[in-house]
Amino acid sequence: MNISSTDALIILDVQNDFCLGGTMPVLNGELVAERLTLVAKKFIQKKASVFATQEWHPKDHSSFLSANGQWPDHCIQFTSGADFHESLQLPVESNIVRKGSNKDIDAYSGFVDSQLRELLLEKKIARLFIGGIATDTCVLNTVIDAINFGYSTHVLTDAVAAYDVEPGDGDRALHLMHFNDAELIRSDDLSN
Repeated sequence: MNISSTDALIILDVQNDFCLGGTMPVLNGELVAERLTLVAKKFIQKKASVFATQEWHPKDHSSFLSANGQWPDHCIQFTSGADFHESLQLPVESNIVRKGSNKDIDAYSGFVDSQLRELLLEKKIARLFIGGIATDTCVLNTVIDAINFGYSTHVLTDAVAAYDVEPGDGDRALHLMHFNDAELIRSDDLSN
């Protein structure tokens, strides 16, 4: 599959708190970071765009257990937990998109409480390739929103990792994305 200048790679939330040693680690988060580093290089070489979302929560975010929410406190602004994982080496041309800074909004999708949609429109992006963390939350919601916004959407199945709160949640999420017209591909399906 060829990459063109109207394509964009969206890397979702590959942050320390979602990897080994973080407050909400997914299995193989570091491997996702390494794989997406390679994919991002391919996109930049083809003059395509790279976007990396970063959860950027205030310390009193409503989703936190400390605020009677459902998730451990995570990705708090200006902490190491919110930093991108060291295995994710983003090209300097990457666009960083912060989301979830409104304490009252659960920004599972990269399109919620962020400037992602405006940036994609500004760059005249037509086709999206999505990977990151976590398959069963932020990846799923971003993919569904992307499809609803009319983007041709591809999910990099070897560059995502799930929480699997219930065993199989990640696989069910991939099935739901495919059912909603996302194309499921592997990163090596992308030509060099």
